[in-house]
Amino acid sequence: MSEAEVEQGEESYFVSMTDIMVGMLFVFIILLMYFAYRIQDTERTIPLSQHLATLDQLKATSAELEQTKRRVSELEDELQKLRQNPLERYLKQADSEVVPVV
Repeated sequence: MSEAEVEQGEESYFVSMTDIMVGMLFVFIILLMYFAYRIQDTERTIPLSQHLATLDQLKATSAELEQTKRRVSELEDELQKLRQNPLERYLKQADSEVVPVV
């Protein structure tokens, strides 16, 4: 065997080892990217318990808002009725037409 054949055999072994290491490096880079994405994705989420508590609070606030709207509507109707009360209108008119006594 000549030295060229020995070097070619060793070089061939070295090249295949380099290819394997580069392949492993790519696998590690892909795994690193995957785990970095997973960590980034979990930072944007909230726990389920907190989500459910917020939904319950939203439902309670919504119910309270609807109740307040109904009460405002009832009060506006009552105010409208009071403005149309003929006795009240008559008393206001009578108070404004005070005749001086001579």
